[in-house]
Amino acid sequence: MMQTPKIRGKSALIVDDNAQMLRLVQHFLESAGFTDTVVARNGHEGLDQLRRRRFDLVIADWKMPVMDGLTFVTRIRGDTSTDYANIPVIMLTGQSTVNDLKTAVATGINGYVIKPCSPKALLAQVEKVRA
Repeated sequence: MMQTPKIRGKSALIVDDNAQMLRLVQHFLESAGFTDTVVARNGHEGLDQLRRRRFDLVIADWKMPVMDGLTFVTRIRGDTSTDYANIPVIMLTGQSTVNDLKTAVATGINGYVIKPCSPKALLAQVEKVRA
């Protein structure tokens, strides 16, 4: 995967309950030039990570135990007193209907990638939200 100036050296938080998907997305991002990737297994862990430090991007799964991706994004967007309220968020999910997309957009996501995803599809969304 080719590195691009827009993402070289950036940090990302990846939130997904599937260990294989976490490793895959982490590999895609690092291959594209992200130098700092952190993983969380659900939205609750993701919020804990966001409270600890700053990230340039969040990629979150929709369906997770403890706190799902929609609740996670709603919490991020609702806490306007924080540094992370406006962070770019890409939803990574198997949910693929028009209504699913409308629901996700209404929570405040910036991009949407349907699983299984290719590195090219994910990178295209990363480039779009980082523009």
